[in-house]
Amino acid sequence: MTTRLCLGNRGSEIGLFISKPGIDVMTAPNSGLLFSTNMPAFQFIQTGRLAIPGSFEVTITIPNVGYQPMVMFFTKVTGFAATFAATMWVQYLSLTSIKIHCETSIANDGTVTYAVLRTRVG
Repeated sequence: MTTRLCLGNRGSEIGLFISKPGIDVMTAPNSGLLFSTNMPAFQFIQTGRLAIPGSFEVTITIPNVGYQPMVMFFTKVTGFAATFAATMWVQYLSLTSIKIHCETSIANDGTVTYAVLRTRVG
């Protein structure tokens, strides 16, 4: 029976690793893994929390990684409504500057939490 799950040290890497059936997770090449916290989708370049002004937009500076990285963000909702609408988007102004737009139909605390990931957009 092969070891398929590793949480901790795997050679020189540290993380959570799951191998494909029949492949030992400790010796598997990256192509033999189903999941790894070292995959780009799970690597953060930058995270933060921003105050969103009345214009619903804020521009931030991010590190230049040579491409447009994926950005995830959400607002903390403080009210409740049976219907909830949110308008959110990211505009890439350059490789080092992005504009975050966020407006909601119900009460929120006026902030957005965001994460810039190593995953390439497009």
